[in-house]
Amino acid sequence: QTYDDDASVVSHLDDSSQDAAMGLSLLDSAVETPRIPGFDVTGVDGGGSNEIPNLDKWTTKHEISLKILDIVERIDKAVKVAIRSKSGKQHRQVFFETEIEACGFCQLVSLLKRTELKRDEAVMRASLGSVKLDREELKEMVDLLIEVVACWDLPVTDLKSSDPYVVVRAGEHEFHRTRHITSSLNPIFTMKTDSLFILSLPIEKLFVLEGIIFEVRDFDKLREDDSIGAVMVKPKRLFRCNGERLEFELKPLLGKKMYGKGRIAIRCRHANENDKK
Repeated sequence: QTYDDDASVVSHLDDSSQDAAMGLSLLDSAVETPRIPGFDVTGVDGGGSNEIPNLDKWTTKHEISLKILDIVERIDKAVKVAIRSKSGKQHRQVFFETEIEACGFCQLVSLLKRTELKRDEAVMRASLGSVKLDREELKEMVDLLIEVVACWDLPVTDLKSSDPYVVVRAGEHEFHRTRHITSSLNPIFTMKTDSLFILSLPIEKLFVLEGIIFEVRDFDKLREDDSIGAVMVKPKRLFRCNGERLEFELKPLLGKKMYGKGRIAIRCRHANENDKK
């Protein structure tokens, strides 16, 4: 996998830097994490400090992406959490054997989020490079009009040809996919095959990504679609594009079969008001 934006709340602190999730507001990274009601262990039986208790005996029961998990409050041995989704928020209660463990869970989540905020801030600054944007500009939305133009010299993945289409994504988060073109090793994508789309997101969220992946797959009715190859394009390159044609060599994703080499062409520019209509 070239990029992974998913993470879980786990039972060991040593994994925190690797397992924290992306997509949090970078602008809060210099600000102290908001106080969670019932967060401190001061005054709790067996407590008296804000240090995280020994969690070595914790085991994983549920795995939830950290980026969609918010702690609402702690009430004695229970922690109320909000899980965000496209349809809204769902509230759940997590119960622990002791108040100390409940506090430890709150502190662990807070620690993971703070760690990831700092990491994202560093990634974003490195990704921005010479692009100079202040904090207010980073909050603004960017609308990129991206066109999947064509592929050529694709390898044969079926008996005689391939049925290629392109998926545009970051990690497992999919932004767009074209329709497939039947029996072609040199497909040209058009409006009829959904070649155009607008990628719209806050600038800070764009630049915290490692890159945008353009993956060419072979459509198959009877089994899982094969990955023919992919390219990852850095955010800065897309942000600076002005509609010029960009060509890339396709390479196999980690763990995927290498069928052979091929190439892909895309175009990108900032969308105007007419494009958005």
